[in-house]
Amino acid sequence: MKGKVLITGSSGFLGSHLIDRLKSMGYFTIGMDIKYPEYNKPDLFINKSVKRVDKDIVKGLDWIFHTADYPVPLEYMTYPMRVLNGINDSMKLFELAYRFNVKLFIFSTSELYGNSDWMSEDNSCEFVPFSIRNAYAGKKMIDETLAKIYQEKGLEVRIARIFNSYGERLIDNRAVPSIIKSILKDEPIKVHGDGGHVRCYCYVSDTIDGIISLMESNVNYPINIGNNSEPISFLNLVKLIGKIIDRKYKLKFVEDLPNNIRVRIPDLSRSKLYLNYNPKVSLYDGLKRTIEFFVNGGIK
Repeated sequence: MKGKVLITGSSGFLGSHLIDRLKSMGYFTIGMDIKYPEYNKPDLFINKSVKRVDKDIVKGLDWIFHTADYPVPLEYMTYPMRVLNGINDSMKLFELAYRFNVKLFIFSTSELYGNSDWMSEDNSCEFVPFSIRNAYAGKKMIDETLAKIYQEKGLEVRIARIFNSYGERLIDNRAVPSIIKSILKDEPIKVHGDGGHVRCYCYVSDTIDGIISLMESNVNYPINIGNNSEPISFLNLVKLIGKIIDRKYKLKFVEDLPNNIRVRIPDLSRSKLYLNYNPKVSLYDGLKRTIEFFVNGGIK
């Protein structure tokens, strides 16, 4: 056994893919989630929320990967207090990790950059604090602050700022799955605002590659993990997915989301320099794999 790891939010999108990778590397995986695993099984599953984590779970671990959160805009704008209550869970995890000398991996977010036109770790964060949308970014900012505080006390921490990961098992209302589900169900695709918002999408295997590279490095400051090779607007993403599925679709234009980010393209200079990180999967290939997942029963 290479080591013993705890993954919070283990039944979710990134959590479940991370379990697959860590198991293949020889780690003993402990999953913790309020939802039972649907796509895979960790070596040990604990059906509890993060707030129930205690010393008996943490003692003897090598790593904690804290993926549990509310990363979907429509969810964290609807339930902002649930998101902010997660600060207490993070504080508890940091303290337990410090107490028992367990390395802690924090999943942060590109939302911290707000509408900055230069999304580099060297740039200051520009999200709007006075906004319900940014309960999520605010919580992640606290996570990163806690990381710095506990690093000063001697805790080993890794911080990944994740940019728009997608792929199989992502079944919520983020852009890629919502477009695919709408087309396959012959439902109108909701377009917030004018549909000109630009994102760079990173296929999940590339995201996990970056996470593992960061885990195995000595980098102790925030690192962007994403793909900046194919920026695309929401409307052009709809066109591309429609072309791959080969079906007609309808659009329904609705009011834009509050403080919606106009352009989000990660600067990957640090991750390439320090992690030798290089995303491999093209947007077309990643979307094709994701669509196949939904066609074969992934629609919920």
